[in-house]
Amino acid sequence: MLAQPVTVMKDDDRALRVLRLAATDAGTELAFQVRDPQLEKDCATGRVDYRERIGEFRLRDGTGAHVPQIPGPGNGSSFGSDGFGAFGRRVVFAPIATEAVTLEVRGDLGDWDVPLELVPIAEGAVVPATAIDAVDEAHGVTLRVVALAQMNDRTVLDVRATAGPYAKAIEIGGWLMSHGRDAFALIDENGHKFKEVGMRDRMKMRRISGTTAVAFPRTDSRALTLVVPSVIVQESEGELEFDLPIFAPTDLLFGRHPVRVQYASAVDVLPATPGEAAQPGIEIQFGSATWHDDRRVVLPGPVFVDGSHVQWSVTGRVEAGTTSLNIPMPDGASARKVTMREPVVAVRGPWEVKWRR
Repeated sequence: MLAQPVTVMKDDDRALRVLRLAATDAGTELAFQVRDPQLEKDCATGRVDYRERIGEFRLRDGTGAHVPQIPGPGNGSSFGSDGFGAFGRRVVFAPIATEAVTLEVRGDLGDWDVPLELVPIAEGAVVPATAIDAVDEAHGVTLRVVALAQMNDRTVLDVRATAGPYAKAIEIGGWLMSHGRDAFALIDENGHKFKEVGMRDRMKMRRISGTTAVAFPRTDSRALTLVVPSVIVQESEGELEFDLPIFAPTDLLFGRHPVRVQYASAVDVLPATPGEAAQPGIEIQFGSATWHDDRRVVLPGPVFVDGSHVQWSVTGRVEAGTTSLNIPMPDGASARKVTMREPVVAVRGPWEVKWRR
């Protein structure tokens, strides 16, 4: 692991900091931030699109070979997060076998070569975890606390979830919902409730589907209860198909789940985020504000237009339970049929996982 953050400075107060690196047999997780005051100002005011500003990045091991990147959970980018710089990136690479690596970054934020000296994890600033086996089950979803780590200022839990054979992916906690209502809570033996340190920190600590780490203010209570209000499950089955256009609210079934399409049609200009160029396409106002069997659809999985797979993005909520989906398409006016598969479904808890230590 990286013993401590490593920072490289350039002119005009530009800098790159590698915040952490941890390498195990499962892979190499690396997180870094770039500070560029002028570009941060331009992005914040909407004059420049903040997305993908970091550019290309590679990890070179001690032998000079590039380490392959592992796609999927654990990778991600951010803008405007608190910390060293506004442009953040988390990357998962394949396992490494050398004690020194170099992070290479090439792009709009400059060219960076950052040598990193690593130490054995046992010699780094790590806190040993205590194994726990505490379980609660509701609505076909099993939630389990498997470990606890006690730090100077916080208590960190390792949480796992399973949801049967039809769950393609699981996200523990309602990350598509509001922080206040859907945050984790930890209750001690005296009934005192601790709020999680930060939902954003929890998302950074997600590893693979169905696992997460969540932090609370430190407590030495012997009896604890973890309360999880919701779980997000992407199902491996289920399809929704409808013809374009739709101009009035239409109730349909996405697999076994009721949904409502408020609007679906080609538009000349899709809703855009600040700095994003205007473009035509198909806008779909989609979702369900109503719970059925303690589940409701929040997003589609893959989307197809007239049989061809398309990319889509979310621009915001139109009303409670409804999300606006954008499908950029220069010839959207000629589209006739939309097909959605593998629904992303919120499962309503709460789960209350109790244990003593």
